[in-house]
Order: sequence, then C-alpha cells, then structure tokens
Amino acid sequence: MNLSPSIARVALVPLIGAMFALPAAASGADLYVATDGSGNCATPASACQLADAVAGAASNDRILLGPGAHAPASWVQDQAGVTGVTIMATPGEARPVLDLSAGTLKLTHGTSLVGVDIVASSSRAIYAIGGTLDHLRVAVNGTYAIGLELGDGAVLRNSTVVASGTESVGVTITAESAPAELRGATILSSGTDAVALKVLPDLPATAAKVRAVNTILRHTGNAFELLASAWGGQTASVDLDHVASDPAAQIIEGPGTEVVSRSAVTASPLFIDRANGDLRQTATSPTIDMGTPDIDDDGDVDGGDEAAAGGHDLDGSARRLGLPDIGADEREMPPLVEHVTPTFSEATASVSLTVQPRGLVSDIAADWGWGETGWVTTTAVQASGNDPVEVTIPLGTVPVGEATLRVKARVSNSAGTLLTPASFFTVPVAARPTPAVDVDPLGGSGTDQSLGKPGGDDAAAPAAPASPAFPRPALVLPGARPDLMATAASQARGMFAFRLRCRHTVSCRGTVLLTRIGAVRTHTFKIPPGDVRTVHLSLTSDQAARVRKAGKRGLRALLEVRSLDDGSTWTAVRLFSSRFG
Repeated sequence: MNLSPSIARVALVPLIGAMFALPAAASGADLYVATDGSGNCATPASACQLADAVAGAASNDRILLGPGAHAPASWVQDQAGVTGVTIMATPGEARPVLDLSAGTLKLTHGTSLVGVDIVASSSRAIYAIGGTLDHLRVAVNGTYAIGLELGDGAVLRNSTVVASGTESVGVTITAESAPAELRGATILSSGTDAVALKVLPDLPATAAKVRAVNTILRHTGNAFELLASAWGGQTASVDLDHVASDPAAQIIEGPGTEVVSRSAVTASPLFIDRANGDLRQTATSPTIDMGTPDIDDDGDVDGGDEAAAGGHDLDGSARRLGLPDIGADEREMPPLVEHVTPTFSEATASVSLTVQPRGLVSDIAADWGWGETGWVTTTAVQASGNDPVEVTIPLGTVPVGEATLRVKARVSNSAGTLLTPASFFTVPVAARPTPAVDVDPLGGSGTDQSLGKPGGDDAAAPAAPASPAFPRPALVLPGARPDLMATAASQARGMFAFRLRCRHTVSCRGTVLLTRIGAVRTHTFKIPPGDVRTVHLSLTSDQAARVRKAGKRGLRALLEVRSLDDGSTWTAVRLFSSRFG
C-alpha cells in the first residue's frame, strides 16, 4: 500500500511502546487483532479482525492492533452500553495502519483510539463522540474526503491530520451539547477549497462547538484553515486559544457564528520537511514556547493540565507545561537562562542561576573569573522539570584588589548546550578583602580607606596598582546589557514600560523583546553609561489583556535583551506578576 507522505515517517518511531505511556487495561481484557486474523481475539495466536473485536468487546477492554494495514470493508461501530474501550497499537510493535478508504470507524459511545496511522480517500474516516483520539497520524486524500468528524465531548490531541484534495476536510466539528476539543494538534489542508477545520451544525442539530488549544491550522494553495458557518437560527462557537492560524485563510460567515481568538500566532509554523510528512517543528518556528500551560482553561496550572495535555507529544517527547509549544510536536530545546545573579558576602562570592530546563534533565554550571583574564568552570548541578529552578553555586574568595567578577552560565540538556555571554559584576567595597597593613619605618602604619591604598599619612612606598574597577572599554563587548530596575503595564495607555540602568563604562545597546503575549513586541535602545532610561513597548488591547491575565494567574512574561553588535544569544529576565501595574 502506498502511504500518504504525511505518515510515511513511521520508521522514525518504530516501536509504539517506546513512544509514550499507553493506557493499561482497567478491569477488562485484551483483544488481539491481526491483518489476517480469523480467531476468537483471545490471544495473539488467535487474533481476529477489527470488526469482530469491536463487536465482541466488553467495558474497559483494550483492542490491540498488530502491525500492518487493517482495511475494514464497511462501517465498524462500537456498541451501546459498552464503555471505556480503547483501540490501540500493540505495545512494543510498529504502528499499525487503518486503511479506511472503503469503510468508516464510528466511535459513538466514548471509545478511544490511540497510536494509529489512518489513511482514507473518500467520505469520512473517523466519527467520534465522547472518546479521546490520541497520538494519531491521519492522512485523507480525495475529493470531499473527511479525516475526522468530532461530536459531543470528543478530544483530539497530540495528533496530525493532513487533508488534500478538492473540498477535502481535515477535521469537521458537529458537537452540539458538549464542545469537542483539539489539544496540541497539527491540522493541514491543501487542494482547491480544502479546509483544515470546519465548524458547521449538522442538521437537524442547531449548534456546533469546539475549543482548540495549542493547535496549528495551516493551508497551502487555494485551501483554507478555518470555515465556521451558522445560518437560520444555528450557532457555531469556536474558541481558538493559542492557535497558530492565518486570519486571511479563515472563512467566518453567518449571523450565528462566533469565533474567539486568544493569543493567536499568525506567522507560519516552520516544519522540518512538510513535503515528505515530517511535521516536527524547527527550533526557529514561531510556535516554539508560544502555547499556554492552562490546557483545561480553569485559570490554574496544575495536575489537571498535565492530564489534559496527555504527557507526551506525537513523537514521545515530554510535554512542557512551563513553556509549551503549539502543535503536535514538542520541540526539545536547550535550557533557557532567566537570571544570573551574584551574591557577595565577607570577601566571598557566589552566583545564582535561574534556569528553565524545558522539561529535560539539565546540567547547570558557571564559567567565572576575576578581572580581565582566565576562566574556571564549576562542577555541574542537575535539575529538571517544567518550571524555572534556581541553583546557587559558590565561587570562592574575592582576591585582594579585585573589583570585577565575570560570569557565564553554562547549561545543557539532551537537546543542546547554552553558554551565555559574559556578565560583569562590580564587587561591593564592603565585600572586598582588606589589603595587608604596611609598617612604615618612620612610624606610620594603617590603611587609607578613603583613598583605597595602603600606608598612613607618612607612607613612603606607593601602593601597587589595583585591578580596574571594571574591564577596560576595549575589552567590553559592544552592546553591553543593562540592569532591569522595574516594569509596569498601563491598561489605559496599552503600554509596557521597562526601566533600565546602564552600569557599564560604555553605552548599553540592544533590543528588548517581550514574548508570550500573543505576538512579539520589540524595541531597540541605547543608554549612556551610568544613565537610567525607560523603554516603552506598545501593546494591542488583546496583548494588554493577556498581560493582566498573566499577572492575576502568577504566570511569567519574559524580557529578553540582546546585544546589537556581538550577535549574542538572548538573555531572559523573569517578570513576576507583582510588578504589573
């Protein structure tokens, strides 16, 4: 069988059991299905056909599909009164394929479908009510072909759907009472008048409802990304929460249609190889880190969101709740450094590094040195998780005469290593060691603290030259970074203000970038040495509302400052909700 390019990448993830945690049988039995099965479904040796397993399943049974292409010739429908059934790939074996070109799988009683590739060329491949469709790769190719139809309470998550062909549809929504949900999905359309997501009441129903969160809707050519339509007393309700879609590719029509878009990403997602079905995202895709962690939309980020997200993306990478991506792929990324903060006390120094591990086990260390030359790398400390962690690393005693500490954060995980540009910190006078007291042969002794040099009033020997209080300008990277002093948001003026102070001996230059407000806002600045300036970023009303909501929920925004001249990486600063005005 010639599989669609959208699922031809099966070899990249050969074993379904190694990809993600598959559901275990609750109190039911396992039924075995093989492409050539003719038995009673009770054992792998007596495997049966899919239609026989569905017809004979009891509540909480698992129907395990063996590898290969399963091609039912007609409708296969679950049974009324039988609940908790899951149709899934056999753990440890290659992903099976459901070829529904000649049939339809109707899951109208809450049956779930997990870890399967689906191909179809006409009609609708899957019709689901109330169940969860998880970790699927769906490809429909044909005129008027429909990939998935979702009714009341159906959930599609961590899945890709590709519809190609004239007036084909990736996902159509007919949920009337309980909204259908899309969570972490990637839905693509191509072909004349093809549609990625269609929301249309199915007569005699009067409503169609869907909530899409952290989902990509994308088209090519003369296709569309969203069609929402309601006329003659019908209603179509569409909630797009952190959805990547181009408004120009949406058709919204009819007096009963309401589309609410929250924190949309309009820039095109960047896939590794869309033409050949590799829908993983590149590290520079605008959908990276731009999702919401509040998957269940209850105002809190907690265990309920972890359960709603499904734990892992389509390829088995852990879903990050701290900085989730939009789409079916959670890109594994190097850690993000949010703060580099020194502490000086009694002639000793340490540095606190605040790091976002991005869901992966990360090694956190610091490169550091005094004055102008030489670097030492500390022993790495491990951290993991979705939330920022703070690690304090002791650096040792401040040398006599030194007034400058240089620090780089060195953090790494399985996705890569980040070494931040050097940050320079002036050691407070109180934390600098007192030079040894000289004894004057003429009777003078002591230290002149006001001048910072040894010797009394009658000192005969000049002081040894001290290290500069800060590296000479020639050694300072162009575009030195400023200190963040305060932030404030003005609801009335739609402005976000950053008060920055330049402590350097050269001008601080760079760009501030505010993220996670539905779009990126940037401003280029230049601050004279020692000066304090306020940088203003204008926000749209939607972005201002997001800032206020983030503050109420205690979420973080990121201020990122980058040098204009040295090409260094972004440095992030956490802005806590208490700073929002």
